[in-house]
Amino acid sequence: MGNLCKPRVSVCPKPPEKKKLSPAEQAKVYRELLDSGKVKNKAELARKFGSSRAWVSKGFE
Repeated sequence: MGNLCKPRVSVCPKPPEKKKLSPAEQAKVYRELLDSGKVKNKAELARKFGSSRAWVSKGFE
């Protein structure tokens, strides 16, 4: 019964770290998503990435 206080080992591996994109790379990804029809507009794009519409629009400047 001495094993009750053992710390648990996490069985979930850490997710891989995402590469941070440059503003030019972000704009390219946004444009590809819009052009391909995977997102309808900048508002949907903002929701998909958890950003504001203004921030997404600024990425196109």
